[in-house]
Amino acid sequence: MDANLDIRTLNVLGGPYNETYSVSPDVPGHPHTIRHALTPIYTYEALGAVNATFSWMLLGDDDTVWSLPAVLRLVNERRLNAEEPHMLGDFQYHCVREHFECIAPVAGMLKLLARDPHFYLPLALDTVVPEAASGDVALAEGVRLLGYGFTNLLPSEEAARVAAGSPKQNITRRFFAPHCLFNDGRSPDEHLRVLKDQAAKAPAAFRTMVSVHARQRILFTRYHDLVREVLPAYRGIVALLLSMEGEDGGG
Repeated sequence: MDANLDIRTLNVLGGPYNETYSVSPDVPGHPHTIRHALTPIYTYEALGAVNATFSWMLLGDDDTVWSLPAVLRLVNERRLNAEEPHMLGDFQYHCVREHFECIAPVAGMLKLLARDPHFYLPLALDTVVPEAASGDVALAEGVRLLGYGFTNLLPSEEAARVAAGSPKQNITRRFFAPHCLFNDGRSPDEHLRVLKDQAAKAPAAFRTMVSVHARQRILFTRYHDLVREVLPAYRGIVALLLSMEGEDGGG
């Protein structure tokens, strides 16, 4: 996290929920998005590296809301083994002209990325530079260089049709933040309205969505007040996700 945030307060508030927060320092000569590239390795090491007991790691931006029931369905319905080198995302279907920043690396893949200390760190430092500031690209490139790709999440016949068509084809089959476009300029309230509309029209498809972005371009628009402009919509998104799972979202 950014060093300007009140980490002590965040850890106090998150403690009852088993949440912890830490600061990732700036890396001279690199954009702040280098944190996105290095966070999986930092976290892997902090959790005990090869002795870590977790199975999956969810990697998202600061405005990402995860639907954990949907994540578990995505993993369990495909019978994915956490000890195998998997990387989940929508990249392989919709990454020709756009990219989406929510991905889920698995413990087995992180073991491979961290195995050689001279592999991933230099790769991230060479990849995430001011001229190419997307931190998630370094993670995907590391996986590619190891000889792996993103795990296929679609049935084989449908995946083949999508691969042969436009990157925007079957856009409803995205699982990660499917209502968002890259650098989406809509306000958090607009995102919430779109999600409510999608939930009402196609509840079954809505429940396959594993993540939501509350906002994307807040730094470049007039939506600067986090408490007034973002937090109410953020809470509304959480309540909507809970209600679609049959849980109480009013808390």
